[in-house]
Amino acid sequence: MPMITDQSPIAFADALPDAVDVVVIGAGIVGTATAYWLAKRGQRVLLCDKGRVAGEQSSRNWGWVRQQGRDWAELPVMVESNRIWRTLAQETSEADLAFTQSGCVRLFDSEAERHKCEAWLDMARDHQLDTAMLTAQEVRARFPHVVGDWKGGMETPSDGWAEPFVAVPALARAARALGVRVIEACGAFDRGPHRADTRRLCGKFRHAGAVAAAARRWRVHGKQQRFCRTLSVAEIVPLFHPLYETD
Repeated sequence: MPMITDQSPIAFADALPDAVDVVVIGAGIVGTATAYWLAKRGQRVLLCDKGRVAGEQSSRNWGWVRQQGRDWAELPVMVESNRIWRTLAQETSEADLAFTQSGCVRLFDSEAERHKCEAWLDMARDHQLDTAMLTAQEVRARFPHVVGDWKGGMETPSDGWAEPFVAVPALARAARALGVRVIEACGAFDRGPHRADTRRLCGKFRHAGAVAAAARRWRVHGKQQRFCRTLSVAEIVPLFHPLYETD
């Protein structure tokens, strides 16, 4: 399947509604997931992107749903993410949201690295993970073709992955099935023959309850504040945080 770019055919071109509860700007994994779960809670949602759904980093990462090695602040989020991914394909009837439980293994070649893994193992146990240490003998037996003087390893069998460049569009389809309006080539500020300018969106959303900003570059340039000043919105919800970084 070719990479998703601004030149990819438009797959989502719903009509702009007259009013919504939430406008989600940015249709990567964060924005699309936000739209999906808001719709599950009965909210009227518009999901729009200046390019394509998953047209940037969300279709270019490795797709790991990885708990192992996470910071203490990230780990509860990833435990919940792992749980959600296991049933998402069945819940949405979207096969492209399949989760593959492949496990995650980290090998170490020094005592210093062993101590780091053992320290993290204590946190994993606090969260009831299936993480376990591997001896040097177990590493050699299981991974004979991995060259190195390995002192041991750490494994979390419940970790896995999804295929991001098909999973995010699949989640957008599932959101649409719940009533979300999804529009590609519809930037909040961009202008051109295939894009909406500010006035187009503002003319439709004088009564939006909230704007969820899920577009990294758009947020950095302060455009979310300028956009929302033209609307009678109750709040701006910035969605980017280190917790949303993907592998």
